[in-house]
Amino acid sequence: MLELIASIIFLISILGTGIILFRKIPVLVDLPILGQEQKSLFERAKIEIEELNLPARISLRKALKIFFKEFHILIFKIENKAGHCLEKMKKNSNQKNQTQKAMSQSNRLNNNNYWEEIKKHKEKKNK
Repeated sequence: MLELIASIIFLISILGTGIILFRKIPVLVDLPILGQEQKSLFERAKIEIEELNLPARISLRKALKIFFKEFHILIFKIENKAGHCLEKMKKNSNQKNQTQKAMSQSNRLNNNNYWEEIKKHKEKKNK
């Protein structure tokens, strides 16, 4: 019985692997061969931007200018969010420290009372 289940699972996994390979063969064929010269990142980006068929009045320089302006704005937004998170963390830390100080003070008072009670109890016992 176990051998039958193992055989079925094995056949299903072989079939699934075959289906995945069959679907991915076109993608694998289009991949560059490792030995071939590869273009730099800037060259590939330039080719892809040119393939976008931007209007003739928008040059590559203008497109990059727009991209970097948007990127700059995005960085400022991220920095703003990080600043707010840091402020919240600082506020929470201060509140936590204040509560810990208050608890330690109350513990000291309780410890003093505790030792005073023990002294009183000993005095009663000795009498």
